[in-house]
Amino acid sequence: MLPDFPKLKGRLMDRHLRDVRAKVDAQMPVVSRIRSVRFHEGNCFGLERDDGVVESKGFVDVRAPIQVAANLEFRDTVQSLKERTEQLTLDFAAQLEKFFFERFEEITSSVGNSVDMKGAPFTAESHLDILEKVDLEFDMFGFPIYPMHVCHPVMAETIRSEMARFGRESHLRDRGEALIERKRKEWRDREGRRRLVT
Repeated sequence: MLPDFPKLKGRLMDRHLRDVRAKVDAQMPVVSRIRSVRFHEGNCFGLERDDGVVESKGFVDVRAPIQVAANLEFRDTVQSLKERTEQLTLDFAAQLEKFFFERFEEITSSVGNSVDMKGAPFTAESHLDILEKVDLEFDMFGFPIYPMHVCHPVMAETIRSEMARFGRESHLRDRGEALIERKRKEWRDREGRRRLVT
């Protein structure tokens, strides 16, 4: 009978999974910033939204096979595993990001935070329209904490040039400042109504 090395295999598996997780996170910078919770059993989870609605959801199956030929030399096996791991991280990241953005679209549409531009180009005005739809948080000094913006790299220059209009056009700046002041008041009202847990 051939010897088995369960502790060594366990350490190698742990190192391999940490490496996969780090590479998957690097492929999806938006999703990797979301805090995760590990579930050890069950087939669904529940969460309570800020509006008091309780949702129950099943887990999503994310998988990709790793196949390594059994007749390879050890050196070739390690190289093959490394190459397959690279592909595995791309597969995982693609599946997770697709699920995240589908779920994000579903949630924002259900609560009325979705803005459909109907093919129109992004403008500074549309940016303010988007901010109208969301609750803003503020830091301890009263400065707004803006939501993360996710866009295609092709749009980056357009967005940069449109956002620069706030510095040049006073009517946009005035509308933006009035919006932030209104959001600050709404935030203070929300904070004042918040129940503290003792």
